[in-house]
Amino acid sequence: MKKNVILSAYSFAPRQGSESGTAWATALTLAQEYQVTVVCAGHYRKHFQEDDLIHLSGQGIEVKFFEDDRHFWLLKLPGGMIRNKIYYIFWQQAIREVFRELIHEKKPAFVQHVTWGNGTVPSGLAGLGVPFVFGPAGGFECGSDLLSRKMGWQHRLKEAFRRALISRSKRSRKLKDMYAKADLVFACTDESERAMARLGARNIVRMTNAGIYTNRVKQLQEIRSSKKQNALFEIFFASRLVGWKGEEIAIRAVAKLNDKNWKLTILGSGPNLNRSIQLSERLGVSSNIQFIQFLPDWEQVWRLYAFSDLFLFLSLHDSGGTGALEAMGAGLPVITLDLGGPSDYIDETCGVKIPVEAFPSVIQNVTNAIQNIKEDEVMRSALGKRGLERCLESFTWEARGSALLDAVRPLAKH
Repeated sequence: MKKNVILSAYSFAPRQGSESGTAWATALTLAQEYQVTVVCAGHYRKHFQEDDLIHLSGQGIEVKFFEDDRHFWLLKLPGGMIRNKIYYIFWQQAIREVFRELIHEKKPAFVQHVTWGNGTVPSGLAGLGVPFVFGPAGGFECGSDLLSRKMGWQHRLKEAFRRALISRSKRSRKLKDMYAKADLVFACTDESERAMARLGARNIVRMTNAGIYTNRVKQLQEIRSSKKQNALFEIFFASRLVGWKGEEIAIRAVAKLNDKNWKLTILGSGPNLNRSIQLSERLGVSSNIQFIQFLPDWEQVWRLYAFSDLFLFLSLHDSGGTGALEAMGAGLPVITLDLGGPSDYIDETCGVKIPVEAFPSVIQNVTNAIQNIKEDEVMRSALGKRGLERCLESFTWEARGSALLDAVRPLAKH
């Protein structure tokens, strides 16, 4: 008979982005060896169809939707992600009573906090009398002030505020108490691992919170096999347009290419959209850049990956970076900054990592990397092939799942 485990996954739903995708993949992985109960925020219920719940039940996964009714009014206020983050803190506090009842009922082998995967916010699961697993989580990645200072005053203000919060969290007594009580911590990046260790985490395992399913890689390869020769060199960038994702670096870099035989497709929307469009116009490359705010069909997104020649992932502080893995799964070379999670995925065999230097140097180095890959078809093919191999070897959800099960088994033996 399988032992029970209980997951705290605030964000948990099908077809809802990388955070929910991490929780979904974690639940399915653990269900291979355990009976899984997932507790998620009640407002994610709207994303489920009945078939989704039936499918999960068939895998041995029970979903419980919980809302912190006392503070739900926060989600009705203006403020976007800020209001969500404030509500999340209260939700984490309220979840303790839910878990106490579930622990009494199910006697789990361990409990695990999965989402949100932010290591700078305390989980509500510490100190409940059962083994406690935290992560995979990041959140301590500060990025580079050398780059952010060049991206407009609003972006600079947000980045300064974020760095201040990270600095404060490194001294948080609540976080120190949580990490000291954690039996196992999954850290996404070097920066987060170092911060978690200083906060008192004793048993830390490196694990990304991003991944791609093997069957999705196969689908991408099937689509790519129908790719036709194009006179234009196709560059792809996919992300929310929020400044720190690096869309302005991408636009400035392609504007310096020595010919116009290229096209950059930017998929995503956000507060930096208009600024990005205006920048492309000011630099005289608007005719070479296609902005797509949203695609309702994931098949269309996969086609953009599969029919491109190069992927740009230029985020200043991503813990994960699903887009980089999806590009590798499509067989694309990837250019990324030597920051955050993607710096673990990308090496010289499958792409280019740009050193973090002064802003002009970074722009020029990205331009040079694009130009070299564009002009050398043999190198481009070799990078893409190795990226695909590396993705399948180490970064599919299946490969990650195997590592997850290996790491938690010792806890379940107690």
